[in-house]
Order: sequence, then C-alpha cells, then structure tokens
Amino acid sequence: MKILIIGKNSYIGNHIDEWLTRKEHKVEQLDVLTEDWRAYDYSSYDAIVHVAGIVHRPDCKDWELYRSVNTDLPIEIAKLFKDSSAPKAQNSSDSWTNQASQGPSANGSTLEQLQALNNGEALNQLNSSSAALSPPKGTKTFVFFSTMGVYDTAKMLKPCVVDGNTPLHSKSMYGKSKLLAEQGLLALQSSNGSNCLDGLNSEALNSSFTALNQLNNCPSGIEPAEGTAFNVAIVRPPSVYGKGCRGSYITGFTTIARKLPIIPCAYENVRQSFVYIDNLSECVRVIIESNLSGIFCPQDDEIPNANRLLEVICKGIGKKYRSSKFLGLCLRMVSFIPLVKKAYGGIEYERELSEIAGYNYQVVSFEEGMRRTIS
Repeated sequence: MKILIIGKNSYIGNHIDEWLTRKEHKVEQLDVLTEDWRAYDYSSYDAIVHVAGIVHRPDCKDWELYRSVNTDLPIEIAKLFKDSSAPKAQNSSDSWTNQASQGPSANGSTLEQLQALNNGEALNQLNSSSAALSPPKGTKTFVFFSTMGVYDTAKMLKPCVVDGNTPLHSKSMYGKSKLLAEQGLLALQSSNGSNCLDGLNSEALNSSFTALNQLNNCPSGIEPAEGTAFNVAIVRPPSVYGKGCRGSYITGFTTIARKLPIIPCAYENVRQSFVYIDNLSECVRVIIESNLSGIFCPQDDEIPNANRLLEVICKGIGKKYRSSKFLGLCLRMVSFIPLVKKAYGGIEYERELSEIAGYNYQVVSFEEGMRRTIS
C-alpha cells in the first residue's frame, strides 16, 4: 500500500514510517510548514496518517493557532484526500466541516459550542462504513492522531479510569482543538453503507464516549456505494514512550531511579497508561491494512503505578529496587506539591477500551519496551 504521513520528521511519524516500510509498504512524508500541501496530489495514496500538530504548551494561549494547526489543517487535508478520488457530487459534508473547523471563539463558552456542533443535522452526518476484514476495493483511510486529553478528566492522586462512559470535554485548548478536529473528520466519513448512528440522540453524543464509539460497532460486510469509500480512524494515545522520545517523562523517572537509594512507596492503586512506540506503530498498521474505522485507544499490555514503573526502570538499568512505605506516608503529607501528582498521579484507559477485536497490536511487552527505551 502507498501511505502518506502528514508531519515530516516527527518522532511518532518517523517510527511509523520505519515500521510500515519494514512491512513492505511504500511510505512518504509531507511537510506542512509551508502551503505546498494545498496543491499536493493525494490521489495515489491508499492511506494518510496525520501526526502534525501543536501539543499542549502552557506558554501558548493563542486559540487561533491551536485551531488552525490542530483543527483546520487535518480537516482540510482529509477533504482534499477524499475529493482526490471521490466523485465531485460527494460534497454534502462541506458545510458541517467548515462549521466544525471554526472552533469556539475566545469569548464564548467552549462546552456550549462543542455541544452545538453535535446537534441534529450534524449528528446525522456521522455515518460510518464497516470495520470490515476485507475492505472494499479502492477504500481510502485517514488516520488522525488525537489525544487522551479530549476526555473530561486529568491525572489524579486517586484511581482515574477512562471508560465507555467518560465524557468528551477537554479543559485545555490542545484537547479542545483535537476534539473539534475529530468531529469535523467524522463528518467527512464516507456515507457508503448504512448509518451506524441512526437513532442515537445528540445528548448521548455530547456526554459520552460510548456514543461516539458506536462507529466501531457497525456490522461487517457493508457494500460500498458507487465511488471510493472514505474511512476515518481516530487514534487517542496515552503517554507515548520509546528510545529518543523527547518530552517523555520516562527520562525523569529514570533519573529518580538512579539517584534515590530508596523509593517512596505510595498511591499503589493509581495507575498510568502508556504505549510503546512499536505497539503504537503496529496499531496504525492494523488499522490501515484491515481498513478499520472509528475510535482507537491503544496502550501497553500492562498499566503500571509509579512504583511498578520505577521497579521496571531499576531492573532495566541494573539497579536493585528498594522501596519504603514509611517514605510513602511522608510523601502523602506533601501531596499538595505539584511534583508529587506529576510523579505518582495517573490516568488510565479501561482495558476493554483499548482492545481491537481479532487483532493484537501489543507486540512488545511493557517491561521490554522500557528496557529498550532506557538501555
């Protein structure tokens, strides 16, 4: 298959490129720092993987910048990709896409505007083709990298599990811009086959991930309408790690493991989801090769707490792991310090949410992934 990665020379994009190339796919990368992408010919590609974006930056308060890069750009490229192989008549979602890409205004209520985007007519356009094992000939797949941050939750010093009932409502501009992009992209989803969201009310879509995840539950074997089918896959990874991954706080944990002779043992019931870069890349391969569509929340085979993470890191660097519950009690007394929540807090995906029926993308264990990362 011929695959285009949007976002040149990113850590995730480069690893997906290498992974798919080893699987004998032809992979190219496109830089979107200039306006050349507007005139680019997308017609020869079977799939696009969109990894370009502005991540959460506390120093950046410019909503227009977040919206332009994280919302407008992927929607416009997806539309160009769809239109490059679809009959010109299939443009019914244009108006909804433009509405979604506008995003919330700086002074308006973001929640209210996100809910408005999901009302009546917009909801009816969220059509989905099957996640069929044998894709229709000529089907195009657009894989969009979103974030775990689209959910109405954050890292806590108590168990925090994202499941099928967790609301979709981000508090950050990064998460809001990604969520708006998701909605705009799903509106571009091909109308081939039956509408899997028939009868689903807008309130459910506003308040629950379960409603949006219905896109994965369409019956298999739907025959495409005349023309080329267009599928959208949304990937919401948790913390990504791997050797050379900048911004991963695994580096900070490794420093702690090296310097502290004894690790405070605390918050053992608080866990954090991670996904190793090879597992994430394999997830993308499965989506593309099997032409899957819908929402995907990949993670590793193990969901560790902070002490388990430090134990694995100590093992990887050849150091004996020692922990103290007494030091853990002392740590709880200063839990108001932000560093404590950063180190011991967590947010995890429910295991069932991360499964892809019939496939196993977790090709590297958590322990092995950590060993490769810190070696």
